[in-house]
Amino acid sequence: MFRTTFYRLTFAIVIVGIMMSMVVMTMIILKTISTSKAQPHRPSHWPTPLEESSVSSTMSAESTTEATMMLPTEQSTAMPLNTTMAMVHRGLDETESPGKGNHTCAPGKCRDCAEIYEGGSTTSGVYLVTLQNNTPVEVYCDMDTNGGGWTVIQRRIDGTVPFNRNWEEYKRGFGNKDGEHWLGNDNIHLLTNQKDYRLQLFTNNMALTCSRGFFKVSDERNDYRPDHGKGKPNSNCDRLIKDTFGQAFSTVDRDNDNVQTISCAKLYGGGWWYGYCGPTTFLNQQWDCARNPKCCPCPITVKPMSLKLKP
Repeated sequence: MFRTTFYRLTFAIVIVGIMMSMVVMTMIILKTISTSKAQPHRPSHWPTPLEESSVSSTMSAESTTEATMMLPTEQSTAMPLNTTMAMVHRGLDETESPGKGNHTCAPGKCRDCAEIYEGGSTTSGVYLVTLQNNTPVEVYCDMDTNGGGWTVIQRRIDGTVPFNRNWEEYKRGFGNKDGEHWLGNDNIHLLTNQKDYRLQLFTNNMALTCSRGFFKVSDERNDYRPDHGKGKPNSNCDRLIKDTFGQAFSTVDRDNDNVQTISCAKLYGGGWWYGYCGPTTFLNQQWDCARNPKCCPCPITVKPMSLKLKP
């Protein structure tokens, strides 16, 4: 009887122990699951702070390199037209390196040939400039005469380009900038109102610089009248253009000269600031006795010539 009771008690204790062990194991499993859900998923190889720093530095270096490639690597300088696209310039000596001087303006952003010359480009030829109102214009730059930096607004060489044009053509400009051309009255107006420019005439193989204070041209509403500044016309250049002072521009289809009975533009075949009809008042055409029989021989015969401006 005693043994039977002892065995039963022992069996009960064992059963209770097993059940308590199962309860404890269940609680441990539940706690483990709960803790796993609370923590974020971590990959098998989580980058260490050192690795993260390395990746960040690499990305920063790549970004900096890409930005550097997008930026200019050297200072810009004005260059002859098409040089930046084809590295070719009409008349550019292969041994010359334009742009050796003080870099005053970016290519195409200079306002005149003087700024281009100051930037180190010293070869005569066609360049791109930007006038007032951000107007891009091709101009011929004389980099050889009287210190260089002259912006050409008119050029006659051999008569291959007819200057007997109407108002609209003189307004826009015509011809070949490498040869005979008229820059255009709108462009001349924008150019001359940027700064105070000196006017130079090149005629009969002589460069004549006017002594008046400046040369400015008004807009179309005022018929492109020139203003030469104050002072007496005491140079050959001044005497050649003295009749243009304040004179409205005339063409074959718009007569603004001071002669009532005739159109000077039609008589001489070209646009100009005519005060009256005479051999010394028109510098856009070659003179001959057929055009002006009363003036033979004429005192001044205009052959190849050009009008140039420089501050």
